[in-house]
This record gives sequence, C-alpha cells and structure tokens, in this order.
Amino acid sequence: AEAPEKIGSFILNHKVKMEIDTAGNKDMSALESAKWARLAAGINNVTPAENDTTTNDEYYDGEGFGTSDVTSKRYQFTIAGHRLNGDPAQDYIASKQLEIGDSLKTLFKFTYPDGSYIVGVVTLTNIQATGGAP
Repeated sequence: AEAPEKIGSFILNHKVKMEIDTAGNKDMSALESAKWARLAAGINNVTPAENDTTTNDEYYDGEGFGTSDVTSKRYQFTIAGHRLNGDPAQDYIASKQLEIGDSLKTLFKFTYPDGSYIVGVVTLTNIQATGGAP
C-alpha cells in the first residue's frame, strides 16, 4: 500500500515572530527608527481575533434572508504568559499599565515563518503586569 500524500504541516508557534517598538513611535512613517523588541520570553499563549464590523441588510428580494458585509476589522492579539522582569518588550508594556490616550500606542510587527508580516500602529489595552494567573 502507498503512503498517504502529505497535505501540509503545522507551523510551530516559536517560528512566528512578534515585535513591539519600545521607542513608542505612533506613525507608520517611523518604521526605520523603530526600536524593535521581540515579544517571546515568558509568552505561552497568543490568541488573534479579527473583530469584524459588519453591516447586516435585509432586502425584499432576499425572500426573508439577509446579507452581511465586512466593513472594517480591528485586528487584536491577546498575549499572555509569565512576567519576565528585564525583558525589553515586557518592561515597555508593563510601564504603560497606568497610562491613557496616545501614550498607549506604538508600532507592532507580526512576522510569519515565510517572512511575510503584518505591521501597524497598535493600542496596548488590558495590561496586567503583576498578579493573577500568568
């Protein structure tokens, strides 16, 4: 009997690279001056979410069925793990725990194993630098 054809393989989590700009740049034109720090040490869980915004419409010709269109996305990463003091990325994020407004914005880069990446301005929210579960 022939071996089944291999369809693909799972990407190991550590092959994905997440970086945050610890210089606090808030504009995409500042990519070259970004001070990238890898967000990896102590991190054991990353959950991405697209947070789609949709319009939902029901037209008379739909015979009782509606339609949806995605009009925007607020891409979000929930990142959790153990707090590692001395780690540049974690220290930067922890330093923002009591901040509000634009001081919570910085650049973030998510690189896939094939080298393609997503980069943009992010807002740091729900920072829990101490206490609780890791």
